[in-house]
Amino acid sequence: MDATQPIKSIALIPARGGSKRFPRKNITPLAGKPLICWTIEKVLEANCFDCVMVSSDDPEILAIAGAYQSQGLVLHERPDEFASDTATVTELIDYLIDDLCAQGQEFKIFAEFPPTCPFRSVLDIHAAMQLLTPDIDAVVSMKQSPCVPDFIFEMDEQGQAIPMIADTRLFKGVTRRQSYKPMYYPNGAIYIGWIDAFKRNRGFYSNNMKIFSMPEFRSVDIDTREDLVYAEAVFNYSVEYAQ
Repeated sequence: MDATQPIKSIALIPARGGSKRFPRKNITPLAGKPLICWTIEKVLEANCFDCVMVSSDDPEILAIAGAYQSQGLVLHERPDEFASDTATVTELIDYLIDDLCAQGQEFKIFAEFPPTCPFRSVLDIHAAMQLLTPDIDAVVSMKQSPCVPDFIFEMDEQGQAIPMIADTRLFKGVTRRQSYKPMYYPNGAIYIGWIDAFKRNRGFYSNNMKIFSMPEFRSVDIDTREDLVYAEAVFNYSVEYAQ
């Protein structure tokens, strides 16, 4: 990497119009504001990306996001091939990277901020960005898991419990969660990585990434209507607690 050249970065907020489990999810009101707006506002406020883009196949989502164009937000009309139920965000990002490069816009860092995680903060975004160093591939936000693999079982057709870990320490009497190291899993809020590594790994995940740990209340991920009810409760509690 040429240290004399600025490291350009781009942030993507992907927002499909279709959702079978929760129709119109990305523009459903949360505390009186369309869900996607929570993410748009925080990413723009963070002010650490050369380009912030909303990609959608849905005219209503693009119209709502269009209110932020005066603040520098770029709108991208997603091609139909990347808007189906089977299309992945990884495929969309690959397409965008290649398309931007063909237009002469070359970025080194790519970030993804799904609109279903409304409570990530500006400080979260800044802290995650600071974790991305040239010697790692990516930074993925995660939250602490409520259980560890030793506590997880499959169930066969006869209802028999099959441990995920064959020699689980549960069978040796280690039943206190405090006896196990903390485990983490992605909370869906922040993904940041080097574009070269993203292309090489076919995504943000690799054996050379860092975890940005976030607390439960900022890790709310809305995929169902029940999640929205929980998010409203979290928001109302935070407002009441701040007073």
